[in-house]
Amino acid sequence: MARQHIAALGLSGLFILPATLAFACHLERVSLELSCTQYKLNVKAVGVSHPHSIRYTFAVSPTSGGPTVTISKTIPVSAPSGEFTESVINPLTLVGSYDAQSFAGSASLISESGQTESTQELMLSPVTLNCAPPPPA
Repeated sequence: MARQHIAALGLSGLFILPATLAFACHLERVSLELSCTQYKLNVKAVGVSHPHSIRYTFAVSPTSGGPTVTISKTIPVSAPSGEFTESVINPLTLVGSYDAQSFAGSASLISESGQTESTQELMLSPVTLNCAPPPPA
């Protein structure tokens, strides 16, 4: 009889473990929409039960040479419901031609104690971007 209970507990553990992993605090989706004059970061985190922050960094280099533009910022997260969705729009000035190979970036979910809980590479759109110099003032 005890063996039946042990076997039943063991089987129930197989179903509980994946469910608990699904509720773990993590970034679910991160994307970056890039234009010549601004960028929009879209973030979705799940399982957030206490204050966190999202640290993102990305760099773009013109394919024709020129200076690399690097952006690194932090977004505070306070999501008592456990799910956090945010879109952040910031100005940006790009000049030149850019493509997916000239881009690198990631976002990390950081706990209140400073521990990285989840990191994802940023998905970029569009794949290519051609930015003319601003008109003379």
